[in-house]
Amino acid sequence: MNGVDRRTERAGWRIEISRACLRSGICAASAPRHFTVGADHRTRPVEGPVEPDPVLLDLVEACPAGAISLTHQDTGRAVTARPEETTDERGK
Repeated sequence: MNGVDRRTERAGWRIEISRACLRSGICAASAPRHFTVGADHRTRPVEGPVEPDPVLLDLVEACPAGAISLTHQDTGRAVTARPEETTDERGK
């Protein structure tokens, strides 16, 4: 598996950037097919849903402002950590 939950592959994700964005450009530089930078230097997600991509999960974690969020297009629920990286309280 490539780090993306197979149950969500058909649905697509929506990318949102909050006003907390610091305009660091990390997301646009790391994933230019998912983000654009406007003349005002604000980063914007591409229009519409995108295919699930592990790079986006990394960017949610790497964003210095915590401004990037992902939601499942079909349910509106937040996309969180990769399934194989989640552990129980004992770390198993």
